Amino acid sequence: MLISLYKLKQEEYYDAVEKNLEALASSVILCDNTAFKKLVALFETLREFARSEQVIRYQTQLKNILEGVLMDEKDISLISIHSGNND
Repeated sequence: MLISLYKLKQEEYYDAVEKNLEALASSVILCDNTAFKKLVALFETLREFARSEQVIRYQTQLKNILEGVLMDEKDISLISIHSGNND
């Protein structure tokens, strides 16, 4: 996260977003929820500088995390959420 902040301060926006995405992926692998929260907040601050492919990667990471969480829940999936069928 610190590298991302450094890159932001240096106005190296693409690199700041890249480092943030790398750190976000690492936080998930390491199950570091505190870092994850900080990195999501930082990404939202950097969003205006993110390229479309970076936003797509971010959204994909979040979707994969949600799918993993929902696998632990009985009778709930992204498909049922999107279809409105989550009785």
